[in-house]
Amino acid sequence: MENSDALLQKIESYFSDNMSEKERKSFEQEISRDTELAAEVALFRQSHEAIQVFAETELKNRLKKRYYEETPAKPVRRLFRQPWAMVAAASVCLLIAASIWIFFPKNSSPLSPEELFQTYYKPNSAIAHRGDDNPVIEAVNEAYLNEDYEKVIQLIGKLSPDSIGDRAPYIFMLLGSSYLAHKEPEEAISAFDKVQEGSAYQWKAKWYKALALLQLGNAVEAQPLLKDLTQSREFGEDAKIILSRIEE
Repeated sequence: MENSDALLQKIESYFSDNMSEKERKSFEQEISRDTELAAEVALFRQSHEAIQVFAETELKNRLKKRYYEETPAKPVRRLFRQPWAMVAAASVCLLIAASIWIFFPKNSSPLSPEELFQTYYKPNSAIAHRGDDNPVIEAVNEAYLNEDYEKVIQLIGKLSPDSIGDRAPYIFMLLGSSYLAHKEPEEAISAFDKVQEGSAYQWKAKWYKALALLQLGNAVEAQPLLKDLTQSREFGEDAKIILSRIEE
């Protein structure tokens, strides 16, 4: 294999889409032939994903701390009882802390609506469930669980109102979520608007519609939804924090 610096640069280019199509195909062929390289690429992917998750968590924690700055600190429970676990945790924390310092400086500027969307949006795979007796709806479920959102949108377009029946809130929830994951917030909002008030998906539809509005930079229309969501057990705390940032 190449020297470590050159290899790291190549792997970083691969994951940041800075390779040409020809370079990407050549590198992927190299990965398929070289098990040691494949292991290095897998380790880089895992490390990158771990850092990203912890960095996002740190940002959310900072937002919560700012919102609840008057709340007295609670005693910290000891999590690690074995010395080796403490050493391992300290090593991981050092890596994460360095990454967080880069991505989220201490004196960062206020987050825009679009940045709040990026912080709080995650595709919700828990919405879908298998076992429908309608083969098209079952195919929709399967596609959604496999994160094939474009296929979900196409399949739902083939459903007639009669075939949907009383599953309309569920189907429109899946449709809106798929549009949002597919980076089509306007279409997502239209679908979420069709989720009936009082249905099992009422709060989820409001939450993801509010996030879609934030993605569009429309904090004004997102505010009433977020105020409603403060009554939600699932989304209430996050809605309050986002509102506090919008209303600054």
